Amino acid sequence: MKWRAAEGIANGMLGAFVGRNAEISGYWAIGVLCRRALEGGEAIELDVLARRARPPWEALDELLARCHRRLLDHLRAARLGDHAITEARIRVSFEPTTRAHAASVRYRCVVTVVDARGTRVEQCGEGWCWPHDPAREQRSERVGLTLDPLGA
Repeated sequence: MKWRAAEGIANGMLGAFVGRNAEISGYWAIGVLCRRALEGGEAIELDVLARRARPPWEALDELLARCHRRLLDHLRAARLGDHAITEARIRVSFEPTTRAHAASVRYRCVVTVVDARGTRVEQCGEGWCWPHDPAREQRSERVGLTLDPLGA
């Protein structure tokens, strides 16, 4: 695979993951992951190929399945086989602000793609989010679930 193709796949994964359409039980995935990470004190890592999360969390199963499908779509759009990459990971870390007047949290998302030849490509994105709070958020109408992913 050409480096530019791997870069495009990683960039596409990053954009899809941090976008407002990436959701967990109808809520923005970044906000839900932020709350979970702040409660657990660690970053969230998703192995998209194996569809596993660290730390493990059942609420991520559907998100992982969607990320996996999107990855396969990116590979097909680039006219590459499903085995063109050997690793696809998404790592999200959160850093609460030290400013007393701000309750938002800075996030950093790193997508790593390794192709069959061992070429490694990383794409990074950063932004600000609020930890998930169902009392302040509007839930997506696309989801038929009635439970909050964090039980709030």
